[in-house]
Amino acid sequence: MLPKIGINRNMKRDVIYGPHELGGLNFTDMKVEQLSHHVHRLIGNVRKGGCKIILMTINAYQLHLGSERPFLSQDPKAFPHCQPRATSCLTYIWEALREIQGHINIPDTWCPSKANLKNEAIIDAVLRTIQAKTPHLVKIQYGWLMHVGSILK
Repeated sequence: MLPKIGINRNMKRDVIYGPHELGGLNFTDMKVEQLSHHVHRLIGNVRKGGCKIILMTINAYQLHLGSERPFLSQDPKAFPHCQPRATSCLTYIWEALREIQGHINIPDTWCPSKANLKNEAIIDAVLRTIQAKTPHLVKIQYGWLMHVGSILK
C-alpha cells in the first residue's frame, strides 16, 4: 500500500506512524483504527437501548465463560475456553482492550444473584421455608419435592 502513495516500503515504521511534530507522516495504524471502530460500534449500539441483541449476546457469552462478573473488565487469559479472536468480535475487543489496559463497563449486563443469603445457601433457605409450611415434604431429589412415603419405599 505504501508504494502506491509514493512512500518507500522499507521506510521505518516509526517515521510512518510518528507525529508531524517529530518529522513523521502521522499515519494511523490499521489495528488501532479497527479497534476504534469496533469499540465505537459496540458502545453506540448499547447506548441506543433498542439494540437488545448486543446485550443478549454479551450476556450469553458471559454465561458461556462462566463468569459472575462482567467479562470485559477481566483478564481474557483466565478463560482458556473463550472463542477465538479471529471469529468473535467480542473476544477481539476484549483482548485488544486488555492489551492497552482498557476496559468497557456496560451497566446492563447480566450479573447472577449471590448463591447465599445471610450466610445460608438459597436452596437451604427455600427448603427450610417449605418444611416449616408443609412438614410432609422433606427432600428434593432430581429437582422434585418428594413426599415422606416415597422416600421410605
